[in-house]
Amino acid sequence: MTIFDRFPPIVADEPNTYEDPESQSIVSQQLDRGRSIGTLVTSRAAERDGASVEWHGVYTAIAKKAGRRVLLRGHMCTDTATSGQIVRDKYLTKQFLQDAGLSTPRGGLASTPEEAEAIRAELGSSVVVKPRFGGQGKGVTVNVQSASEVRDAFFAIEVRKQGVIIEEYIDGVEFRLLATPDECFGAVRRLLPHVAGNGTSTIEELISEKNDVRKRNPNNCRLPIPVDDTTEKHLHRQGLTLESILATDERIIVRNVGGISSGGEASECLDLLDRSVTTLACDAMAAIPTMEWGGADILLSAGSGTPYILELNTNAAISNSTYPVYGEPKDVGRVAWTRMLAESSVEKQERQGAAPLASPTAVEEGWDESGLEHGVQGPNLRALLVTHLEKNGWLVDVKSDRLMRASRTPHHEKWFNGVMDERFPARVSSLLRRHHTVRSILRDADVRVPRASQVIGIEQIEAYRERSKVGLALVPREMGWAGHQRYMGAQAELSLDMRSRLLAQRIVSGAHVRALCSRTRCLAVLSRDPSYIPTTEQAHRVSMAALDAVRATPGLQWAEVDVVIPEALGSAVQVEGMSVQRNLAGFNYLCAGSLELALDTIAGF
Repeated sequence: MTIFDRFPPIVADEPNTYEDPESQSIVSQQLDRGRSIGTLVTSRAAERDGASVEWHGVYTAIAKKAGRRVLLRGHMCTDTATSGQIVRDKYLTKQFLQDAGLSTPRGGLASTPEEAEAIRAELGSSVVVKPRFGGQGKGVTVNVQSASEVRDAFFAIEVRKQGVIIEEYIDGVEFRLLATPDECFGAVRRLLPHVAGNGTSTIEELISEKNDVRKRNPNNCRLPIPVDDTTEKHLHRQGLTLESILATDERIIVRNVGGISSGGEASECLDLLDRSVTTLACDAMAAIPTMEWGGADILLSAGSGTPYILELNTNAAISNSTYPVYGEPKDVGRVAWTRMLAESSVEKQERQGAAPLASPTAVEEGWDESGLEHGVQGPNLRALLVTHLEKNGWLVDVKSDRLMRASRTPHHEKWFNGVMDERFPARVSSLLRRHHTVRSILRDADVRVPRASQVIGIEQIEAYRERSKVGLALVPREMGWAGHQRYMGAQAELSLDMRSRLLAQRIVSGAHVRALCSRTRCLAVLSRDPSYIPTTEQAHRVSMAALDAVRATPGLQWAEVDVVIPEALGSAVQVEGMSVQRNLAGFNYLCAGSLELALDTIAGF
């Protein structure tokens, strides 16, 4: 029996149905409210466990149980911000896997099409050409067999500066396994969309009937099989049209695009896989520093049945295994919720503010330019962190513009994505890239924030500025506070897409400072003004507001909190936004607290 006999391209089983009230509630919440299936899966698991859930938009929720608060965001579980950045580099990932002795396709990294062809010739087989960075199959060309095809595939990749991966092409069956270093929880095979004939219905009618079934599946309810040029062309290759009638039980594939969002179907196969395959997925997770949860793309070779790791991913879909079209459903939501709850803790009551300095200190005084050796331009927070790590005996190896490794011994190392280490859940780092959602969470926690309005186009921006009588901070809905741009009038130059929706937030008149704050202590306060020193009372108010903002966000270890002390007497301080970025944005003068203490916290000392 071949691997294709065990796992045929078309499954003859009847599709699973999900008519229970909970499943249909998840369907309706997606269709009526636009909520994320990933967040719905984990939130329902939390509610079954006795937690209460509050939603902030369609993608984010906070679950509360027994004094603990857990951030729920899409398909993310205990993914870390650092592991996501590591596996984004497919070549670095491959090196980690090979160092661990795990099976991956043979290959190499090419900087030119000539190097790519040389690797293909050395491999002596068809190859796969893919970007070093990227995802979702973009830029990937498979079964490349000639020098001209290699060249075409090489130049089809838009970003080639850091190399293109050339790997041997292995025919077989591919699975996405959800795993931790210790256990595997699901294994999905993505099937191309197919239909079964009944002797009377046209192919188009069969697709419509199948889409009616998909509408009742929580994982597919918003993802019908498209009837488009791709569908018609694939049918034409088989001598068929949309009007063709298939014989009873005759089965055909109607599209050659297999993603779930393109009409593909998930077949849950965990119970069908050999233990060697699930063990390989767990070993792959263990081979990547700071990787606690993720998806392993594993291919079973058609010739030998040998499993090969193709790629690793964070933010891997948990709903495919929860609501598969075929196979035994797995309650991955319960697993994810249990892990996230165990990672959380009851909030400590300790709250300590930052004391004002006698005189401001320029941040540059804490930077000795050693970061330049690593390609880190400064002074900025990452450059300060590099200097701080080296002063404390750590060796720093900058892997990319965002990723760096710090080590003291071969077995004592830390990884950083920007200035975030493994303590940062990916759920939190992704949340900070959505300022409008952060504002919702802060308001729900009674943290004061400036007034704001949704706007589209320069006319609405200018009209809101006229009504507000102040300047505006403009933030695209798909960005965090770190990406805001100031708008002070019609002559301002903006590099924003005026056709998309923006959040226009009022810039309150007053003293604007940036607080570096953990969950229990305001560590340092920075100002743009080289002469500004807050009073003891002002420093306390800034500290408490920043602490409230950080504590309002479950799982956030520390943050840069931008706070304004309004000019108007008696007005409460307001939190403008939060970020975890390396750019100091002009806040170059320490006016309260200790930069050394802040860097200790950022470094995880």
